[in-house]
Amino acid sequence: MKKSTFPIHAFVFLCVFLVLFQFSCKKEDNKGNSEPTTASVLVCNEGIFLAGNSSISIYNPNTQEVNNNVFENANERPLGDVCQSAALHEGYWYLVINNSGKIEVIDTATYSSVQTIVGFNSPRNVLFIDETYAYVSDLFANRITVIDYINGTTYHEIPTNGWVENMLLHEGNVWAANAGGNNLYIINPQTNLITDSIVTAFSPVNLQIDANGKLWVLCSGDWDGDPAPHLQRFSMETRTLEADFDLGSGFPDDLVMNKEKNHLYWLNGDVYALNIEATALPDTPLISAVGKNLYGLGIQPSTNDIYVADAVDFQQNGSVYIYDKQGVFQSSFGVGINPGKIYFRE
Repeated sequence: MKKSTFPIHAFVFLCVFLVLFQFSCKKEDNKGNSEPTTASVLVCNEGIFLAGNSSISIYNPNTQEVNNNVFENANERPLGDVCQSAALHEGYWYLVINNSGKIEVIDTATYSSVQTIVGFNSPRNVLFIDETYAYVSDLFANRITVIDYINGTTYHEIPTNGWVENMLLHEGNVWAANAGGNNLYIINPQTNLITDSIVTAFSPVNLQIDANGKLWVLCSGDWDGDPAPHLQRFSMETRTLEADFDLGSGFPDDLVMNKEKNHLYWLNGDVYALNIEATALPDTPLISAVGKNLYGLGIQPSTNDIYVADAVDFQQNGSVYIYDKQGVFQSSFGVGINPGKIYFRE
């Protein structure tokens, strides 16, 4: 038999190369796309109500490039009426389209639609529970809808006394903000039953957990300021109120945290910030609106840069302004009509 003339050191090198190549390839998810590594910022542009002209904008913080009308360009059809919120899960953006009553699932690499989930009245937010199921809150349904997001079907309904807004999953329980009332629902996701509730100020809308494991709840109050908006802190262990800040007036929204989870930020005309150990509200805002119509807020996790969306007059294209963590202006970029929620992929 003829002896091979292929050098043994070359054979070893080839084997090592193949192993390294295999592990360098990104694992594809169950819908078949490979996740890109480029950092990006997604802006939900609500559009004009009933006009069906909502959109998403994608911004690259490294190159400062922005792409608008991303969904429409990738799919050759409109996104729908009011892009309310979004969630990133396993390499896909789940876009919650409120007035169209649907969730569009898009590939993060191509932004092409891979699935459309329907069966809602007016969906607001989606929360992923496990590898199969998610909760969807709904403005007009008086329920949380449980969906099988793999198959794109509705699975179960959890009745609620009014509208639920934000939700979070923590240590085996779902905490849901009853924005139509003054309660936090605590739900067992194994049984899909409400097991407890906590009384809050009127209309809780946003939930955040800080570095100490405390739950912060932003309550918007009523439109006319009576009841007034509040920012409250609860113990998640004892489920009791620990701190209550009366925000006085306005209609606050978009409670977010920095990456260390020791500072809170929210919109109430201007941008306000609060250290989680503070015992009083700040006297002045961190960022003043100065003629802008601030409508969305997000904190970039890797830098703590503050992204603030300006809806201008709710009729024309808006802008997003970027500030450092001290509130010093850095740059801006143009987006679609009525920019609201802001999300980060890093």
